[in-house]
Amino acid sequence: MDTSKQRRLTAVVLAVVAVPLTFLSIFDPLEGGMALLATFVLNRLIRVVSGTPTNRLYLWSFGAAVVTGGIALAIAVTQGSDGKDVPGVAMAFAYAYAGITLLVTAGAALYARDLLTAYRSSANA
Repeated sequence: MDTSKQRRLTAVVLAVVAVPLTFLSIFDPLEGGMALLATFVLNRLIRVVSGTPTNRLYLWSFGAAVVTGGIALAIAVTQGSDGKDVPGVAMAFAYAYAGITLLVTAGAALYARDLLTAYRSSANA
C-alpha cells in the first residue's frame, strides 16, 4: 500500500473514532465543551493527514456551539450559579448548545463519509 492510501486509511479510522467522541460533547457546555475542543483538534489532525477539506456543516456548527456554550457559561458564572440553581436564560443557551452539538456530530459523520468515499475511490484507481 502506498503512502497516500495509508494516509487516507488513517484519516478514515480517526474520523470514525471522532464521530462518537464528538457526540460526547452534547452533555453540557463545560465538560462537553472540552470534549468538543478535543475533537476539533482531532478533526484538524485528520484534515492534515487526509488533505480532504472539512465540510461547512461541521465548521459552522462548531463555531455556533462554541459561541452558544460560551454564552451559557458566561451567564451562569455572572449570575453566581452554583450548578444546582442555574438561571433560565443560561439553561436555554445550554439546551441550544446541546442541539447544535448534534449538528456538529452530523458534520463529523458526513466528513467521515467523505473520507471513506475518497479512500474507496483511491483504492479502486
